Amino acid sequence: MTLPDVNFASVLLAAGASRRFGRDKLLAQLDGRSLLDRSAAALAAAGCRWNIAVTRPDAPDRADILSERGYSLVANDNADAGIAASIARGIQHAQDLGAGGVVIALADMPFIPSAHFNALMETACAAPAGLSYSLSGDVRSAPAAFLASWFPRLAALEGDRGAGEILKAADAACAVCIAPGDFLDIDAPSDLERL
Repeated sequence: MTLPDVNFASVLLAAGASRRFGRDKLLAQLDGRSLLDRSAAALAAAGCRWNIAVTRPDAPDRADILSERGYSLVANDNADAGIAASIARGIQHAQDLGAGGVVIALADMPFIPSAHFNALMETACAAPAGLSYSLSGDVRSAPAAFLASWFPRLAALEGDRGAGEILKAADAACAVCIAPGDFLDIDAPSDLERL
């Protein structure tokens, strides 16, 4: 697969509070590596020119892991306002860098392969809508890729639903299928125990 001639920035959303997990889930270990390190490594290995991570200002352990992976860190002082605030911070930083597109990924999805991120970028560039999303079964979700024409709308999102409404309305041609096993997100300790 050939990557498009667009300078993409990755935006890894890593500012969640892990309320349902009971402790910092991104630091939870799976086969000797934290979930955050797994997610960050796979995204950093994709073909993005810049790697951005949106974090909590009160999570220095997360910042250390992300810095070691070469991410530019953007602290979200308003992380409790919902995921939209983190998306807005990441989009602003990507705009400041001059990115022509973004790949938005969730740090609690540690099994997404790098090739999937690359496929999202290629699809977004080829689709008339200028976006792409992950599809597993009938679920449309992040990770997703957006060209710069979407930046104003992404920056204006509110609440904790992220870009879900945008993805629901997107054409089926924007889908990039992903295997259910790669699409797992970790919300509770029981999710790790089943692996």
